[in-house]
Amino acid sequence: MIQPWFTQEVSSSFVFFSLFALLAVLEVWVGRGLHRRAVTSALAAGAVVGAVLLVLAVIAGVAGQPRYVLVALVVPGVVLSVVFAAVLATVPARYAAAELRRMASREI
Repeated sequence: MIQPWFTQEVSSSFVFFSLFALLAVLEVWVGRGLHRRAVTSALAAGAVVGAVLLVLAVIAGVAGQPRYVLVALVVPGVVLSVVFAAVLATVPARYAAAELRRMASREI
């Protein structure tokens, strides 16, 4: 059997990657039209981290890593990818709506 990438004790720490999903609260700034570049960058980075974890999980599966290694990579990878991709998909439209509201309020 191949040498595991990390121990079972370390694999439980990978759950903390899922806490990155809390960055989705940045969508509050999206609704207000604030910090466009920072919010978009943070959300994109979160989606990329999730995708990287999923790619590592595929490589681990092909390499014959133990089940706990796969689970430690797949669970946070799916959580991050789904949450950030879902939020990121709505960001351009939400910023455009905020800009329209801002322009309409200036006309009053």
